[in-house]
Amino acid sequence: LQYPWVPTVAQCARCHREMRHGLKQMAAVWALRSMVGALIESIIVVDRAAYLSEHCGAGGTVGAFALFDPVTSPRNIVLVGQRK
Repeated sequence: LQYPWVPTVAQCARCHREMRHGLKQMAAVWALRSMVGALIESIIVVDRAAYLSEHCGAGGTVGAFALFDPVTSPRNIVLVGQRK
């Protein structure tokens, strides 16, 4: 690949200095997301399971199953509702 413009070391250093404050804020948000992400995903799954349970009718069942490795994506849960 050929790039039309290649920054100098001085330009990179200046950009880093100017963006340092934003990087710290982004790191804080990322850390918060990492801490509560799994909890929020679990709450969403439970809410959707409750919705399915309410709409499956009397005697219906709802199951939650891991579809694939959670490292691939935190959204690895499939909900299956079955009416009686």
